Amino acid sequence: MTLFGNKREFAIEILPLSCGPSDGDKAAQATWVSWSLWGQGKNLTLNTRLSDDEISTTVNWPAIYLARWFARSWPSLFYSSRWPRPSRARNARELAIELRRALLDEDDDKLGDCLADTLDDFVSTHDLRAGAAGAAYPEVWFSRDGHHVTIAWFPFKVGDHFFCQECGQVELPADVLASVVYSFGEWTRDQLLTVKDRAVESDVTLLTDWLAERKSATSAKRNLLGNAGLKPEDCEQLIKDVGVASLEELFDLPTDWVQLGESFPVMNSNVAVAFRTASPELTAADRATIWKAVTAGGQDIRASNALRKLRSGLPGLIESGAADYSQGYALAIQLREYLDNRDACLEIEVLLSDELGIPIRELKLADPAVEGGSVYDPNSRGPGVFVNPTAVASSTAWGRRMTLAHELCHLLFDLPSWGAFHLTGIWSFPHIERRANAFAAELLLPKAGIVKELGFAPKTPPMEEKFAQLMKTFQVGQITATRHVINRFHLVE
Repeated sequence: MTLFGNKREFAIEILPLSCGPSDGDKAAQATWVSWSLWGQGKNLTLNTRLSDDEISTTVNWPAIYLARWFARSWPSLFYSSRWPRPSRARNARELAIELRRALLDEDDDKLGDCLADTLDDFVSTHDLRAGAAGAAYPEVWFSRDGHHVTIAWFPFKVGDHFFCQECGQVELPADVLASVVYSFGEWTRDQLLTVKDRAVESDVTLLTDWLAERKSATSAKRNLLGNAGLKPEDCEQLIKDVGVASLEELFDLPTDWVQLGESFPVMNSNVAVAFRTASPELTAADRATIWKAVTAGGQDIRASNALRKLRSGLPGLIESGAADYSQGYALAIQLREYLDNRDACLEIEVLLSDELGIPIRELKLADPAVEGGSVYDPNSRGPGVFVNPTAVASSTAWGRRMTLAHELCHLLFDLPSWGAFHLTGIWSFPHIERRANAFAAELLLPKAGIVKELGFAPKTPPMEEKFAQLMKTFQVGQITATRHVINRFHLVE
């Protein structure tokens, strides 16, 4: 057996077989294997043959089919971390389900066709089964989110086989996935090189070009622009608008970045993170505004020290395997305990600007999808919060409070591990956005405060006047009050 990777994270294990197909497919004959896929210590290819209950831990099928799928899917799978439409989906399968539902609900034929194409393209490059070529494959989905890749798996019946692994997912560094996949691709390519037949030349070329490109300057640029969510023409215009001379100056890149190929850590660039978290349809003026906000200097020692002291006084993330919303709730409770305010209204703007000294600035963008942003680089840039007054979510007093609380979560727990500059909106990183949303709701409308104000823990959604009471006491909007009470007490609407 040959193992690529680590079974506790992600691995492909193969055992070459000599009993390949006799239909003349030289590539299939040369790469006929028994292979298994591993994620988080679980065998994802474990399956049962329903006709006789025989259990198998592997799939017998040519490795070339799996290698082809990775090679052809790589540009969409690895060089882009933004969903093709706004979503808080936790994995690629969830997004595919959302796309299917949207397609069923779409009445406009033109938009429906466009949505169908988007769905087809996404499934073909993120669902492992798209490369099965007729085999029984497990249901495993891949997606990239900044520094990380999410691999999610689900029970699946295909033909006479039932892949009986329970639902699960694992997040791992993007370079870990790349290392495993490339090693597997090299093995498959080397097997084909032993075949002296022109019939395998196209596959050899496909894999050779794919493997070689990862270390090229072209791959570095595709990885940079793809994960930053910018088109080449957008960058050219932005370079002119802000008055820099090169891509290196625009993104503040090290001189050797192209030499690293696709392994260059794109999310280490604050500019790349900012544009990745913004809308793909920004105006040229918005792009220039964002770039200037990202690159503005200034270290506020008081605010930096205050935030550092606050961060050191909190336990931090708990139960890394816990759901993101659970983490958000727990973090908000920790902060309220630290502030010795477990159940009363919290003046978030006073906490940020007066007590912590964190400046709150307006970032006026034409794009209403950007609600706000935060910046913090302990080495070069003091903490700051931005609010976009043109965004619907930030235009009201209670919406502004939610935005500020949301950004505080990013300052405390996400920056700079996800980049020192981050924009909040429907296009941002789903995982940390879900956590920050839960944090903001619990910070402004604490579960303990709800019980204290109502006088009881609700078992059904409270009457309208009770929601109005909570809104007034804790200065939150109706949507926040309604959703948060239902979520925190697990109520059925």
